[in-house]
Amino acid sequence: MSDPHSRDSPVSPSLEGRGPIDEQGLERAWAEVEAHWGDDQAHRRFIALCTVQGALPTAGKWYREVRDSDPTRSEMARRQIDAVMAAALAGLNLARAPRPQGRRRLLWIGSGLSAFFVLYTLLSILRARTP
Repeated sequence: MSDPHSRDSPVSPSLEGRGPIDEQGLERAWAEVEAHWGDDQAHRRFIALCTVQGALPTAGKWYREVRDSDPTRSEMARRQIDAVMAAALAGLNLARAPRPQGRRRLLWIGSGLSAFFVLYTLLSILRARTP
């Protein structure tokens, strides 16, 4: 089974159903990053493109390859790997379902009603015992 985010794949499905990943566009953007390695804006644009296309694993892979193969660019690659991870984590936070607020209100109403019935029953028992 081949890696869906490999450079050899012409079009790959994204991880989050955003449609096919534009591999050629990613490769052009990566070539721009490599041509302007010291430019933080080039890295930010590339990571933003990968975020939109659901291709952060590809970005991480390519940055790891640079980190492991080129000692002169490894520090920048390491920082960009951190940026890719931050973008991925931010995406996870956005994708997480919001906490349902109605359940909390329902819990308080149920607890209040239960307390009312318990007190009502106790008062009824005490009243019945009193002559």
